[in-house]
Amino acid sequence: LKAIGTSADNQSPVVILGAHIDTVRGTNQPAADDDASGVGVVLETFRVLAEAISRGKIALKRDLEFMFFAGEENGQKGSKEIADTYFKEGKRVLAMMNLDMVGFQCPKKVIGIVDDYTDPDLNDLTRKLVKTYCSLPTGTDHCGFPCSDHASFHSVGVPTVYPFECDGGNMFMGTHTPNDVPSN
Repeated sequence: LKAIGTSADNQSPVVILGAHIDTVRGTNQPAADDDASGVGVVLETFRVLAEAISRGKIALKRDLEFMFFAGEENGQKGSKEIADTYFKEGKRVLAMMNLDMVGFQCPKKVIGIVDDYTDPDLNDLTRKLVKTYCSLPTGTDHCGFPCSDHASFHSVGVPTVYPFECDGGNMFMGTHTPNDVPSN
């Protein structure tokens, strides 16, 4: 999915909003949080943005690409393929936001900002946006490894940000289990 910006320059960098659509192979995992929640947010963002554009309420300066990646649970294969292809073809990406596991409301009620394989300036901007438009505070989460699709884009020099449902490892403990259902 793509929202076209007003820039007449086809070489202008794009912005990517992405989530993964796979689950762990061979498991009975409904994947409501990991990662139907991220897919839902990407789709709803596209819907709201398309409606605002069609009503003339906003105009995008840059193209915004909405992506759904396969193979995240098996080493970010889909996002790596796209990131590597964009890099090899010289397609410029201004920034990438990864939405993976954004549906669980952790007991602390905080929006985590992952601090590794991400861009500090984008992290700061995201914290400011959350403070302006949301009543929840932000916290910090740290994967310690390339834990999701943002890492694929980070590895080719794209600034990334990864807002997460909790901070400090307080994530939903039903991930990759039959308990990953909407009611949890």
